[in-house]
This record gives sequence, structure tokens and C-alpha cells, in this order.
Amino acid sequence: MPYKKLILSTILTITLLGCGSTPAPGPRFTLGQMESDTLFNNHQQFLNNYQSAQITQAEQALVESWPSDIEFNVYFGTWCHDSEREVPKLLKLLSYNKTLTISLIGLDYKKTEPNGGAKANGVQFTPTIIVTRAGKELGRIVEQPAVSLVSDIHQIIKKHSV
Repeated sequence: MPYKKLILSTILTITLLGCGSTPAPGPRFTLGQMESDTLFNNHQQFLNNYQSAQITQAEQALVESWPSDIEFNVYFGTWCHDSEREVPKLLKLLSYNKTLTISLIGLDYKKTEPNGGAKANGVQFTPTIIVTRAGKELGRIVEQPAVSLVSDIHQIIKKHSV
């Protein structure tokens, strides 16, 4: 009986230690500024989700109406399921307005990256989509939109339109 407890205790300890450790960077882990091509070439699920994203004509029309000086800073994890869902959809949406600027910044598990932008912008969750104009933050979407990416972004832009 004592051996059974020892064995169970050892298995439990090993399991807990394994779950608490941070996995080493690998193919699911890309850090820093990147282009969408790099993201899609190195992370198949992002490409799959981009290709399967459905954009309605109404959503396309809204995106096309957004001012050309709007910028998007997208902090995300290539290891994060919320990022896998939201970032490809955002990229598909923004493909309908080539005048918009988007910066993709890959984060590690601690939500940091080499340039320190995530920390400077108070990023705590992934993805965090920061909408800016002329260097001023207009608003952000954290983890997932309240209604939809198009609707939430449109409301952010509309709220700050002159």
C-alpha cells in the first residue's frame, strides 16, 4: 500500500512539473514583427483559417470605407488558439482595403517580443488588436470581438471620426 502512494505521488509530481514548464520555441512559435506571408508559410492553421474565412459583401463595403490612415498593431501568439481564429479573419478583412497598415507582432508565452512593444502597450492577452490613427490609439480588441471584428473595428473608427 505505501508503494502505491509513492508511485502515484511520483507520477503526479512528474505530470505537474511537465505541465508547468514552458515548451521550447519551435515551429509553432514565431516572435517579433512578421509579414503575413511568413505567418502563412510557417503556420498552416493560420493559412487554413485565412482561406476559409467568409467575408460578406456588407463587411467588405465597411472595410473599404475605412480611412486610409488607420493602422492596426496586432500582438498575437502563433501558439494561441484565439490568435489562430481572429488574426486570419482580420487579415482577410483588411485585404479588401489595401490602404490600411497592419503590423503583425508574434509574442512568446509571456506575451513579450524582442522590441518590447507588447510591454509598452500593456498587452496581457492574445490576440490584442490595437487600432491607431496618427500614432494615437483609438481602441483595441482583446482576445475576441464583442460583436464581430468588422463591427467592433467600425465602431472604434466611427467613434473617433471627425
